[in-house]
This record gives sequence, C-alpha cells and structure tokens, in this order.
Amino acid sequence: SDHGGRYVALMKLPSVPTSGWGQFLFFFVAEMVCFFVIVANMRAVALANYLGAASTDLLFGLQAWVMMKLTVEHEEARTLAGGMGTTLGGVCGTLLSIWFTKHIFGR
Repeated sequence: SDHGGRYVALMKLPSVPTSGWGQFLFFFVAEMVCFFVIVANMRAVALANYLGAASTDLLFGLQAWVMMKLTVEHEEARTLAGGMGTTLGGVCGTLLSIWFTKHIFGR
C-alpha cells in the first residue's frame, strides 16, 4: 500500500491565486521567506551555530519542496507576475535577514 501518498494527501498545499496581483504577492512573500531562511542559514553556518543551521536547513527544504510542487504541477502558477514577485521578494528577504540576524547573532 502507498502510505507515503496518504501522508502527502493530509498536507494541504496552498493554492496559487489566479489574479496577477495575487500571484505577485503570493510569490513575493514565499520568496521573501525563502531568502530570509537561506541568508539566516548562511550566517548560522559561518558562526558554527549548529542548531540555527539545522533548523534553517529544515525550513528551506520544506519550503523548496512545497514551491516546487506548486510550480511544477500547476502551469498556471508560472506567470510573469509570479516571476516578478519571486525576484523582488528574494531581494527583500535577503535584506531583512541580514538586518534581523545581525541583531540576533550580535554581528
């Protein structure tokens, strides 16, 4: 029996909005979180913060899997508006993470 499929079915993935602005905002926020976590991970690794590195690795892996499923399985999620949100959200996530982790890690 396919136990893995049953567990995946229990995890309801978010759906991508259909409007251009909705897709822009959806992917902006998703990529902002993604890049926030990636930069926090890089800083944790650089400081040999094992717990911080492991927890951000887990968060990034989960989010990457969800976003891959959304964009690969749903062609309507691959739009210019989504691409622009992804690009700009990544930049904002990086900047926010530098500021935030500088205060958390103290350097």
